[in-house]
Amino acid sequence: MKKSLIILLGIMLVIGIILFGQKVNPIKFKPIPIFPLLRASSTASIISGKVPLEVKFEGLATGGVSPYYYGWDFDDGSFSPKQSPSHVFSSAGIYAVVLTVKDSVECLATNSITITALAPNKPPEPLPPELKPAKLAIHDGVLCFKNGGTEPIILIGCSRWEALARAKNIEDDWGNKSFDWYENQLIKSGINYVRHGIIPDYEFVRQHCKRMEKAGIIVELTIHNSQIEYDMGNPMDAVDATIDLPNVFYDVHNEFLVKDDIAITINLISYIHSRGGICSAGAWGHSPNGQRYSETFDPIRSPNQIISVHREWTTEWITKYIGHGKPVIRNEYFDRGILGLEGTKRIMRETIEAGGHCQYYGFAMSGLSGLINPDPQPYDVYLNWIGNYCKEINRRQIDYKKAKSAKK
Repeated sequence: MKKSLIILLGIMLVIGIILFGQKVNPIKFKPIPIFPLLRASSTASIISGKVPLEVKFEGLATGGVSPYYYGWDFDDGSFSPKQSPSHVFSSAGIYAVVLTVKDSVECLATNSITITALAPNKPPEPLPPELKPAKLAIHDGVLCFKNGGTEPIILIGCSRWEALARAKNIEDDWGNKSFDWYENQLIKSGINYVRHGIIPDYEFVRQHCKRMEKAGIIVELTIHNSQIEYDMGNPMDAVDATIDLPNVFYDVHNEFLVKDDIAITINLISYIHSRGGICSAGAWGHSPNGQRYSETFDPIRSPNQIISVHREWTTEWITKYIGHGKPVIRNEYFDRGILGLEGTKRIMRETIEAGGHCQYYGFAMSGLSGLINPDPQPYDVYLNWIGNYCKEINRRQIDYKKAKSAKK
């Protein structure tokens, strides 16, 4: 028994030695690949602005397994599958725009960006007619000023031609009065129109015109007169300094027919046109060269928008120029002297009744040499009557317009 057990163990030992003595191949496993984490990022061309707000988005994916698939949710019910879409936000609000990226093994990553769409500025309320800025304009031959240049106006005022030149050395016109006194007289009188010659101090001219604008007074600036002895300055510079003022227009004043006067007139009118301004030019009555001037320069056919009838106190000359599609202003009516207050009233009334505009041009005792009939009336006596007449005539026009509108 023992002998048999020993033999069995010996056989098993031999078999074990044979088996474990051979080479055994190990089991091989495939490596599992490891990929970077999928990430999404986004940018926007603008993150805040007024609607409609257009935003260009840019999406970017990294990691994961390409190719990538993009999806945008704009938080306003709109979507896009593009990588770099544009989107318009039409309503004000705060939008959380979300980008979702999916790779080829269906891993997901997201990123968000906040867009703030602001409400647009509220448009200004339209101004009522009485608050619209005044601006001198001509429509179908009619002068207009108020309500943005749409309300007809009848100009009734005065001409103090050398007022600006006398501003720092007041004489003749006002005695010892100051220029401030003169401006206040114009403003309180109620007139709506005054004419002055220019001087080289264009800022002074400009400030005077602005003070008149605040009072609703239109200023006609005479920019050329070949017989004036003092320096008026450069007419084009004067135009440039005042062309933006809504109550200013220009007069080319030529009655003397000196060399090149007509050529200068045409050139200045063209320059004023090129700057968008309004210009008057004259028809001369009883001035020394009036008849010859009127034959040489025709203000009806020339490019000036307004006709000025100068130095004429008869009705024929004013009616001659009315009705040709241009406003007509009558001024400087005297005959080697002043017609007086009653004569002024007559001239103004017949001019306005004929459809024209009018200004008073008076002179004090030493205001003009050679007068055989100097003006005996104080300046403010004229201004008071003219101002009241101006308000009366323009009020009639307003009442007529209201009555006409009521009938419609």
